[in-house]
Amino acid sequence: MEAFLASIITDILLMNVTCGTNEQFYRCGACDSVCGVQISCASVCQPFGGCGCIQDHVRDSAGTCIPKTECPPVNRNDTCSEFEIFSKGGKCERTCERPSKRCYRVGVKEACRCLPGYVRDKAEKCVPISSCFKAIFK
Repeated sequence: MEAFLASIITDILLMNVTCGTNEQFYRCGACDSVCGVQISCASVCQPFGGCGCIQDHVRDSAGTCIPKTECPPVNRNDTCSEFEIFSKGGKCERTCERPSKRCYRVGVKEACRCLPGYVRDKAEKCVPISSCFKAIFK
């Protein structure tokens, strides 16, 4: 009975969920790949689900769902580090010190950039933004 009630409450809470362009709602949540990076996902269902890319779409370096065919080609001469993707972008990137820095596509050039949800730390490595706050509050 408890599981049934939890299911009904979840359905009611999620009735007004709106996903972005090329996204749909997945009851167990989504695990989207990113252009040039294959992500392995856990098979555990998230309690409240979430929006994810529709079929044959992946996230670009800005976090937008685009067709796989529109991913920029990976320049094999530039090897990106962990949590990076080779893409076009402006000269600035978000950092632990400035996580909300606004970056615009001015002076667009191809380079290794942090994946969505990651920022550069003091060692110039891409780290999850949450790890920046953990370091601040130690």
